[in-house]
Amino acid sequence: MNKIGMDDAGINEISVQELHALMQQKADFRLIDVREPEEYAISHLGGELIPLAQLPLHLHTFDKKQLIILHCKAGGRSLQALHLLKAAGFSNVKHVAGGILAWAKEIDPTIA
Repeated sequence: MNKIGMDDAGINEISVQELHALMQQKADFRLIDVREPEEYAISHLGGELIPLAQLPLHLHTFDKKQLIILHCKAGGRSLQALHLLKAAGFSNVKHVAGGILAWAKEIDPTIA
């Protein structure tokens, strides 16, 4: 990643602060948690659970015009999910830098 928040797919990263602000504003976006059910059971951000391996089966339910924000534990799986959605023609997609670990560190330290 370079110093201006770009990953190898372009400007597709969102910070936990930016995600928190969107949540506070009740902005129109779809938050997708691409972790596994057992991880989601421990803690989550209220997003929709669609594990990375099952994501291709759900693409038909996504609106290409709506902002889709992907997150996982640390950012690796959500970046993979972002590449999958980009390859499927979705352009309004971002992934959360640092995932739920960054959220716990910077926004809500009570999250397990």
